[in-house]
Amino acid sequence: MGICHDTQRQYICFPIDIIKYISVGYGLIDISYTLYRVKQGIIISKMSNDMRRIDKDRYYLEIARAVALRSPCTRANYGAIVVVNDAIVSTGYNGPIRGGVNCYEVGGCIKDVLNLPHGTSYDLCPAVHAEENCIINAARNGGQVLGGTLYLYGLNPKNNEVLDAIPCERCRRAIINSGIKKVVVMSNNGEIRYFDVEKWIKEDTEKYINNLKLALEGKLKPPIKK
Repeated sequence: MGICHDTQRQYICFPIDIIKYISVGYGLIDISYTLYRVKQGIIISKMSNDMRRIDKDRYYLEIARAVALRSPCTRANYGAIVVVNDAIVSTGYNGPIRGGVNCYEVGGCIKDVLNLPHGTSYDLCPAVHAEENCIINAARNGGQVLGGTLYLYGLNPKNNEVLDAIPCERCRRAIINSGIKKVVVMSNNGEIRYFDVEKWIKEDTEKYINNLKLALEGKLKPPIKK
């Protein structure tokens, strides 16, 4: 006994045991695929136009999103992974130092208490950033990030909305020195953004030279810590 499926006006019949195998691995046969055939014990499948695989960048970003869900931060959850030669070599999320205390365990986030904006006053925050942890975790476990790509995803823990995931200057410098060549991030509008790390080297240098010039001219005021 078997089940027949009409694909492009051709009826292909499958034994019940094969159907069970396909159902477990691929979902219902009559809505997901255009062709199945059994040959020498191997199931060969071809996807229809309305059942496409996501591209690799979105695939890796979705994994980075899952990593972000491990973050204990009450303000923003970020997840990062490093991929080398199409294989994940490290993951990391933002959170306190190993063995340190989580904000929610001691009464809340100090930046929330002081009503400080995102992306500022990192010296008050006990967290290690996702990108930093990703690079550090690779070193702890003998991983190789040289020449790799870092994927970064951010979430708002209060409403689960996507946050713009753009590495800060501190993380950019760690990424540069680690030898990672490209950074791929998810934007809050659902678009994927790509960053060439080599350009960050030029931007960092130009910013320092410009600030030094302004400082020598007495036109640069030191930043005020809030």
